[in-house]
Amino acid sequence: MVKIKVLLENYSINNEYKTKHGLSILIQFNNEIILLDVGPDKKFSENACKMNAD
Repeated sequence: MVKIKVLLENYSINNEYKTKHGLSILIQFNNEIILLDVGPDKKFSENACKMNAD
């Protein structure tokens, strides 16, 4: 099963998550994890923690 999570982008439909210009995506497939672009600061990491994405 493939799981794709958007960790950070320009806007959010929920004020709980931080936004920033750019796009950060986490892709999980079996035991493989791919992180595409983390953005300009640590906001992607804060959002990842809220999404339980390790």
